Amino acid sequence: MDVLLVLLPIILLSLTAALLIAVRLLRPGFQYYWLIAAIGSLLAWFSILVIRVNIPQTIRLFEWQPDWLYPFTPELLLDQYSWSYALCLATLTLSVILTDVVRRWVTDWSSWVGGLLLTALGVSAVLAGNLLALILFWTAIDLVELLILLGQLNRSESRERVIVAFSVRLTGTFLLIWAVVSASSAESVLGFLQITPQTSLVLLVAAGLRLGVLPINQPYRREITQKQSLGTIGRMVAAAASLILVTRTAVFGVPESMTGLLLILSGIAALYGSFSWTNSESAVDGRLYWILGMGAFSVASAVRADPSASLAWGELAILSGGLILLSSVRNRYIVILSLAGLAGLTSLPYTPGWNTVSLYQQPFGLAFILLALAQSLFATGYLHFTLRPGEKAVGIERWVWIIYPWGLLLLPLTHWLISWFEWRVTLSISTLLPGIVIGLLLGVWIFIQRELSKRPRLLDILYKGGQNLAKFLSLHWFYRALWKFYFFVGRMVGLIVTLSEGDGGVLWALLILVLFVAILSRSLAGG
Repeated sequence: MDVLLVLLPIILLSLTAALLIAVRLLRPGFQYYWLIAAIGSLLAWFSILVIRVNIPQTIRLFEWQPDWLYPFTPELLLDQYSWSYALCLATLTLSVILTDVVRRWVTDWSSWVGGLLLTALGVSAVLAGNLLALILFWTAIDLVELLILLGQLNRSESRERVIVAFSVRLTGTFLLIWAVVSASSAESVLGFLQITPQTSLVLLVAAGLRLGVLPINQPYRREITQKQSLGTIGRMVAAAASLILVTRTAVFGVPESMTGLLLILSGIAALYGSFSWTNSESAVDGRLYWILGMGAFSVASAVRADPSASLAWGELAILSGGLILLSSVRNRYIVILSLAGLAGLTSLPYTPGWNTVSLYQQPFGLAFILLALAQSLFATGYLHFTLRPGEKAVGIERWVWIIYPWGLLLLPLTHWLISWFEWRVTLSISTLLPGIVIGLLLGVWIFIQRELSKRPRLLDILYKGGQNLAKFLSLHWFYRALWKFYFFVGRMVGLIVTLSEGDGGVLWALLILVLFVAILSRSLAGG
């Protein structure tokens, strides 16, 4: 019974998606798809709240045959980390569906089917109890998102970027497979409860690669145009599936010799993400950079072996990020509500992000200066997008203005609820100081922006300088060089194949053979 209860959220999300498809096939004129999606996601959200009473619990999914595969059987693990991420994803999906009442003209049943399926896979991934289960769920998420994106895109350029992004994630999955092979050859445990610092380093790099942090990689220079609700769920599900691994590696940390380098790389990634986020046209356009930046903070916390801080950054990525991304239609009440998402970014006491202050404990260094600057810039951008006028609310019925705010309010309420279970920080000068510094930096950035707005020429110069710095930090120039080298090698191989297939192919082959024999003979004679 306990096993079924843990699996219930995944089952409910999957059955709701299947029901929507069945209704579409059997009754194409049906008008209440939104109601089915809302009820199904609400039940899944409530079931995740209930399963917390079963923490901790390990579930073996199935027994593989033959018997020698027994040690590698996929498992699910329900603990404080997986429960928090699962509730974050379920809350985001429920909030997306509820707030879609103001986006009825750009959303339909297919968006909710895709979102529910991705969320079911995302909840499964964050509940993964060993590396093998995580590999399976990572692969499933990547394939489903790839099919959804390719089905929506017609331009070859956009499709190429999707394939490149898929390849980057696949590289992270291969690193995870390498960790599995290494652990099995050494007869080590593949679960998350016994990880060595060396294995933890490989896992952290695998998750960081998928998040775009280690090293910095952004296959999408700008967001691919797709439905806002489905795009938000897809990005957050993929991020959560990697963030859970970052949090689990934070329990064990990394080899001390790599700590300084990884912290600096994380700080650079966070600073790049903050610059790009602040300079984005809208929160949706900056969605990729938000995830990259929050992922960088989570990785930095994992390097410092602080799972509570790593988890707090992951929750900020999903819940505070979801709040600003979904509050597209605003009035003064929605603006006040959206500011609740900014509270966690301040790291002030008794806010949802209070656990993040652990990242700034001694010893200090260059990396922490970069991280503090990046956090204040993220807060500045968040405030900027919150106060910016939203979409015009034209033709919206009164009942919509009842459901839409509640859909948004669900995100900060859940954030505070999760944080109430997780606060591990005690009030002191050391835990209060980071929040004060971030607040002061936020005020400095606002003052600088206001003063620069009075000097358009200087503002333009600094803006271009910031863009150039962001381009350098993004490493796009390095990846472009690799891409050109790849095409050069491809053309050379194509030239050789063309020459070999012609009438003179045999002569060319003989000539190359003679040259090779001559070089080999001279080498042997000289030896």
